[in-house]
Amino acid sequence: MSAAVDARFDLSRIGERLESEEIAITEEATRRFAAATNDANPDLVAGRLAPPVYAVVPVLPTMVAAKNAVSTAFAFHGEHDLVVHEPLRPGMVVRAAATVVGVHQRSAGVATVVHVETLTDDGPLANEQWFTSFVAGASIDESRGEEAPATDAPAPAGEPAEELVLPLDPDQTRRFAEASDDWDAYTLDEDAARALGFPTVIVHGTCTMAFAGRAVVQAACGGDVRKLRRLALRLSRPLTLIPGQTLTTRIRHVGARHGSEGFTFEATDLKGDLVIKNGWAEVAP
Repeated sequence: MSAAVDARFDLSRIGERLESEEIAITEEATRRFAAATNDANPDLVAGRLAPPVYAVVPVLPTMVAAKNAVSTAFAFHGEHDLVVHEPLRPGMVVRAAATVVGVHQRSAGVATVVHVETLTDDGPLANEQWFTSFVAGASIDESRGEEAPATDAPAPAGEPAEELVLPLDPDQTRRFAEASDDWDAYTLDEDAARALGFPTVIVHGTCTMAFAGRAVVQAACGGDVRKLRRLALRLSRPLTLIPGQTLTTRIRHVGARHGSEGFTFEATDLKGDLVIKNGWAEVAP
């Protein structure tokens, strides 16, 4: 178990709802995000649709503010579950609503679960997200609130139906920071990364998720981002931006689930270390 850290959690803030002002989804922003994640999908390059994981960008400030109301301690992006009701596209106007729904003691630290809703200008949900951050070595007296929704994903078994190897560029984290407005120092500065125990800068968790999402859309959705209904995963190890780094995503079709086709996936880095596990995707048939 990690050494204890001095991290304070205000559990009285569980259940508080924060809402943003209106946010315009622009073609420039969605195309920039696609370029920053090396996504050449024609619908994204042309600005007709936003990349699925771009959904994190409009809600990020509200999501982080909700998390920070409970604790400002340094936390890693641990798990993410994106449920798509309507794909984002340029021209939409949305609002973000974020609520910390639970804070839970784990064996190696404390997990904070934030539920985020992306509301369209006429009211319906575009998507829901459960963002789980993790403070290693922290502790609380008792867990409070809700967990993120479970998936019924089976454990990976047998040979994957698809295996996609996607290379990362030397300037990947800087381009992603510009596209996402996520400027965490350890994703850009080697000294900041080394201070946290990493050999070099690490890739944003959302960027790692976007690369895996690219593979899922290509292999499970036939390249049609509109078919992706859910993308859930655990970021099990930070992806370091070493020379020649790749993300290899292995995808297995496991049959119908909840009116969708279910797929499990996992991803490893250039050295073969597991970076994403418990991956689960639901795809329109």
